[in-house]
Amino acid sequence: MRLFIPGKPIQQGSLIARLIRVNGCPKAVLHSHASADLKRWRKTIADAVRAEGHEPIGPYVAVAALFQMPKPKTTKYPLYPAGTPDLDKLQRALGDALTQSGIVEDDARIVRWEVDEVWAGGLDSHSDEPGLWLDVRPR
Repeated sequence: MRLFIPGKPIQQGSLIARLIRVNGCPKAVLHSHASADLKRWRKTIADAVRAEGHEPIGPYVAVAALFQMPKPKTTKYPLYPAGTPDLDKLQRALGDALTQSGIVEDDARIVRWEVDEVWAGGLDSHSDEPGLWLDVRPR
């Protein structure tokens, strides 16, 4: 399955530990730092994948992804987006979206990743539009 998903790629949030007191004792509670933009981005990916109409892939899955980021007017990194968002957090959001779509049973089934982050319209990009070029196949 190969497709382009337009939109601004959003990174997965981090877990944040907060201390609370239960009966006077400190207890760590983990909260996900997930924005509404992340939820929309994962849904956009999942909906686009479902629209392709493919059966689930497995048990082993290979994913190739090219994240095309919108380039700001000024940047310290003119050739590639080497700052925020982190590529590994973009990848984690994609894995969760692929699980949400049903194309993979669980993102733990992804045994091969080939992931790049480029400026839309820049070096190694496939178009001027921000978004995600995605290839999912059996491994």
